[in-house]
Amino acid sequence: MSLVSLALLLRPLQQADPEKPVPRWWGRAAHHLLMETLGLNDDVPELRPFTASTLYGYFPDHQLDLEGNYIMRFTGLNEVISAPLVQAVQTGGPLAPGATVNLDYLDFQVLAVHYENGSHPLAAQTTYQELATASLLSFEPAPHLVSFTFVSPTTFHRDGRQVAYPLPELVIGSLLDKWNAFAPIAFPVQARRYAAECLALSRFELKSRRVKVAGGSQSGMVGRAIFSTLNYDRYWMSLMHTLSRYSYYSGVGAKTTMGMGQCRRPVERGEMIATK
Repeated sequence: MSLVSLALLLRPLQQADPEKPVPRWWGRAAHHLLMETLGLNDDVPELRPFTASTLYGYFPDHQLDLEGNYIMRFTGLNEVISAPLVQAVQTGGPLAPGATVNLDYLDFQVLAVHYENGSHPLAAQTTYQELATASLLSFEPAPHLVSFTFVSPTTFHRDGRQVAYPLPELVIGSLLDKWNAFAPIAFPVQARRYAAECLALSRFELKSRRVKVAGGSQSGMVGRAIFSTLNYDRYWMSLMHTLSRYSYYSGVGAKTTMGMGQCRRPVERGEMIATK
């Protein structure tokens, strides 16, 4: 599978040093763990074929719960990353159940790993072809609405500025850039123009969040955004829905390798119709 979403269930093995409280944002630590596990270095293109989440769980008084479980998610966007990532969680691997991993300066034990379809809400695997054919070769026309749920702060960089707002051309443009960088077959660049001219933000429930990642503090949005088409075209809307499904693996916007831009699976047709 060229696309994989993998969830690690972790338990802390030690409490944080009282003089050095745990991070509020673990994206950089997750990024470092993945780079170290796969033997990668920073001398790579700006568009990277993976994402890493922050650490999800309960942090009482900004400390770790030694009896609690935590979740961290990695995704691979091509075979170069996905294959060794899956291999790393097999028996004896550095991310296999029973292994100890270090995040920031703290040790965690891997309790379980999920990457098979249906095994966990954050676990899945598929191919670019399967994602594309689900919409492009469907007997039914693509819906008029396309939805995104941003579960971690999401922002975009444009003309040297941060834009923490889901403009259609920024959301679709971000996904299109990644798809065309890693998919075996590229989509037309005119998809960005269709998003800019023919999609409108019809409904949204968004909140602002600020996190500290490499390069400084970043403002982002979390929540749900629904775009509607102002000029329906079956082909272009099929592409929009394919890219929406892709967002679950690729993330959206900036700093997706450090926890930002994580997306939930898109809502299905019935749910989208119900929002009209």
